[in-house]
Amino acid sequence: MKIPLLRPVVPPHVFCLLPEGVTYASVRRDPPRGFAQSRHFPFPPNTLGVGTSGTPLVTREAVAQAVEAARRLSEGRLTRASVLFPDSWAR
Repeated sequence: MKIPLLRPVVPPHVFCLLPEGVTYASVRRDPPRGFAQSRHFPFPPNTLGVGTSGTPLVTREAVAQAVEAARRLSEGRLTRASVLFPDSWAR
């Protein structure tokens, strides 16, 4: 539901961090609603560490490829995005 004169609160771009890599998706708000596009990027070697509690430590280099590709795919409209990660990573 759109509220007149207000921008949507949830960004139209999302990055999902998974144990094996990053998935990027852009969401289409106008009909037909859903994902306009999505891409998965495996983590490059040696860019994912493990913290003291066993949760992953994601480096800047680990997500750089996904962010750069998302900027190209969004044609410069990537100004904000949501980031999702597994519940088990939150400690």
